[in-house]
Amino acid sequence: MKKEIGLVIPTSILGSKGLKDSDKLVFGLHYAYFKKMGITAITQKKMGEILHLHPNMVSKSNKTLVENQLIQKAKGGFEVVKTIVDQLQKVEKTTEEIILPFEVYSKKLNIGAMLLWGEYNRYRDTEKGYFVEREKTARFIGSSEASVSNWTTELYENGMLEEYTVNYGEKGSERIVRTKNFNEKEE
Repeated sequence: MKKEIGLVIPTSILGSKGLKDSDKLVFGLHYAYFKKMGITAITQKKMGEILHLHPNMVSKSNKTLVENQLIQKAKGGFEVVKTIVDQLQKVEKTTEEIILPFEVYSKKLNIGAMLLWGEYNRYRDTEKGYFVEREKTARFIGSSEASVSNWTTELYENGMLEEYTVNYGEKGSERIVRTKNFNEKEE
């Protein structure tokens, strides 16, 4: 079986309100190839097939990413402008990234739901899981609180999230969200 590439999106790009969700997804593919091979040497049509996006949407996203100086045309494809990404990460004071495995971006999910899954997944292996308030989550991924609610529902409906409640007695309780682990074999 051919191993599919996981998308990699720096959190500074994820939270950018100047980019559409489709732009962030396309950048994630470029950045994954940048980290792996230095260049995205596949056609926009192939990118569309991988991401389940129309090639015209990929073309528009590439144009937006070039205009924002996040990628540039290179011989044989596109490459990420590393200095711009480094600057963004310094401004955000973070080098964190979200990873979207093939099992996430190959599903018929809203793009925002995929990005939200990646944000939730950053905390998968922590003791508390994901416990950030909806308002902050919306800011982290550059969307609205209503979208976060809708996408969370979509992720639950597609079996991509699990929820746990931790009770603290009189102090109340806390809802903890964990993402599905695709490394575990299903029984």
